[in-house]
Amino acid sequence: MNLLFRAKYKYKLNESPAQVKAELETLFLTPWHKTAPRLSGCFSDDHTFRVMSVLSSAVAYFGILQSFAVLNGRIRAEEERTVIRLTARPGHFSLLFFYVLLVAVALVAVKAWTTLTPEIIILAATLLLLLVSYYFILRFSRNSLRRYFQRQMGIKSK
Repeated sequence: MNLLFRAKYKYKLNESPAQVKAELETLFLTPWHKTAPRLSGCFSDDHTFRVMSVLSSAVAYFGILQSFAVLNGRIRAEEERTVIRLTARPGHFSLLFFYVLLVAVALVAVKAWTTLTPEIIILAATLLLLLVSYYFILRFSRNSLRRYFQRQMGIKSK
């Protein structure tokens, strides 16, 4: 299991890197209300980009823009094809909340094991259910953002 919930993907396209970069730039410049998947993003250099959901990027903590899931990508030309390498991961605060919840579940489980009172056992079971649900939410958000990106770029998944 990957502790940071990262997943790596590789896509091979028959277009040139300049065409792929132009498609991404038009995707990033499209207003949020005119795109179906509502993706936003930016290029950090000529070949590296970051994609996130417009709706989740509206949340900001202390001036730091946050997103529930993020795609980091790199465009590279290999032979006569363009290769996009994507890393899909949850946002930093989403991941931090997951691990704080995991520690809380562990502490309450130890307390439930030592005291064996019904209230603590119910609390431990509830927190465990919340942790498992949040795990699936993290995976779903990461995968759905990747699928939205594939759909918008016209990439077929294998």
